[in-house]
Amino acid sequence: MRAASGWDPECFEGNKDSIIERTFYRLFSRRFIGRMEEAENRRYKLTAEGLDYLFQKFPQLRIRQRKFDGFWRIIVYDIEETERRLRNQVRKGLKSLGFRMIQKSVWASPYDWEGEIDEFLKKIKLEKETYIFQSKLSEDKTEKLLKSYWPDLAADDSNDKKDINEKSPLRSLLLPIRLPKGLPNL
Repeated sequence: MRAASGWDPECFEGNKDSIIERTFYRLFSRRFIGRMEEAENRRYKLTAEGLDYLFQKFPQLRIRQRKFDGFWRIIVYDIEETERRLRNQVRKGLKSLGFRMIQKSVWASPYDWEGEIDEFLKKIKLEKETYIFQSKLSEDKTEKLLKSYWPDLAADDSNDKKDINEKSPLRSLLLPIRLPKGLPNL
């Protein structure tokens, strides 16, 4: 069976690259990757939708993009012992966003996650049981927190934290990729 776009998945049966090709086609058809202007070179790039999806699936990738603006985001929640499963889900979600546990049910982050946190708490229906504070701490307390929980951030003396345009591991995702020979041209 031949797909409407000219893609023929059956022609790759038994080929070790078929998984790669199906994945590539799925990313292309969902508009997560797009063909660059110079189509004869078969070069593709990650689209804005692709980058959004990547950040949605792996929010920890955004951590390297964030800059510490001097404000701390502190989350406090109170979930009953009987709701252990929900508590574990909250912990896992906060960890994935780069929060660190300061005390039981008290988490902090030097990064601005306001939109992501609101969305996460609404998704698990905990927005009413959770308190979010934003605070500026004294320099010595900030330094102590950074050294204890974010040593990589404390080691970087400059206020210019990881920028996607220069230092981020995501930079390679934003650069065009060249497909290996043998893959069909989309």
